[in-house]
Amino acid sequence: MMRGVALFVVLCAVLLHVTPVRADEAAFRNYMTAAGESVKRKDHAAAASMFELAVNATESFGSSDERLVAALYGLGRAQRALHDYAPAEASFRRALAIL
Repeated sequence: MMRGVALFVVLCAVLLHVTPVRADEAAFRNYMTAAGESVKRKDHAAAASMFELAVNATESFGSSDERLVAALYGLGRAQRALHDYAPAEASFRRALAIL
């Protein structure tokens, strides 16, 4: 599980440092940072909330944007940790459909 968290943190770091910053991008970065901090504290409910906000913030980026994939993947992991398996599966499937 820690390997997955480490991979997720690296993925987020790469995505957050490669793209230009806009107002919605800044919101996305803030939500992803807060979600990552919540994951580190094992506060999966807070992480899920922040990932949901990050997903919503990506709406202006386009439906195939890699940032949406990162937010959906994090959301799915948080939902799975909360034993919300059906929503987690939906998040993972949506992320995979983009790839």
